[in-house]
Amino acid sequence: MISPIIKEYLGSIIRAAMTFLAGYLVTSGVVSESEATTIAGSLTLVLTTLAWSFYEKYRKRGKLQVALGTMKIMTEAELEEDIRRGRRAKVSTPKTALPQVSRTTSKDTSPPAA
Repeated sequence: MISPIIKEYLGSIIRAAMTFLAGYLVTSGVVSESEATTIAGSLTLVLTTLAWSFYEKYRKRGKLQVALGTMKIMTEAELEEDIRRGRRAKVSTPKTALPQVSRTTSKDTSPPAA
């Protein structure tokens, strides 16, 4: 899960970039001020949607890699608990390789809740 502060930072960066781009287009005479506002709003929405989509695909790929690398039968809820407790696998693992699963920040070694 992305930290809420990171989401806010990304949103601020996207908004600042769109504001800068809109201002540049207006001062260059490419578009009017009202057109720039419309363009900036639309681009912000598109970029935010793309960023969220990429993150969701990354998160789902990570979940799949942990499930494949764990080598045990478990429910989706148990898998999510395992991931919450720090179990990770590289999302870049090729389809022809078995993912290497490791624990990261959590020291909790108790089995996931049922």
